[in-house]
Amino acid sequence: MNVLAIYCKTCGALFYANAHVLPEDVPDILAYVQAGHRMAHVDHATVRRCLATCHCADPAPTGAQLIAAERERQVQLEGFTAEHDNAHDPGELIAAAAAYALLPIAPREFVCNLWPWRQSEFKPSDDDPLRNLVRAGALIAAEIDRLLRAGQGEAAHD
Repeated sequence: MNVLAIYCKTCGALFYANAHVLPEDVPDILAYVQAGHRMAHVDHATVRRCLATCHCADPAPTGAQLIAAERERQVQLEGFTAEHDNAHDPGELIAAAAAYALLPIAPREFVCNLWPWRQSEFKPSDDDPLRNLVRAGALIAAEIDRLLRAGQGEAAHD
């Protein structure tokens, strides 16, 4: 079953409204839309997992919260699932993370050379360095998960 979801551009959370919107949900939905969030279609299970992840109302979400929300966005909206990540060559996700993380301190040409895929897929924010660091963190989380699935990180969580 697909439901209508509102994707939060700030924290990456998804807020849903199915075809039978309850009257008490309307103010929340309107507030999200008025705040500039965009619509996307996602499955109901995804929405249930994402409902509690929006931290926009929090005075200051933590870096870990922002990274977790971005990783969830990458999986749910971009399709960068575990299977997708497992297909990457060793080091690719880390190189992509490094490209985003080094933007503030390294020459643009150097950073672009780190990017492991097509340059058209490298989309850093020119005016939001925090957004770039959040993307870097989510890519690092994806690589950590990939290594754990491959059995290469077992000592880290013993």
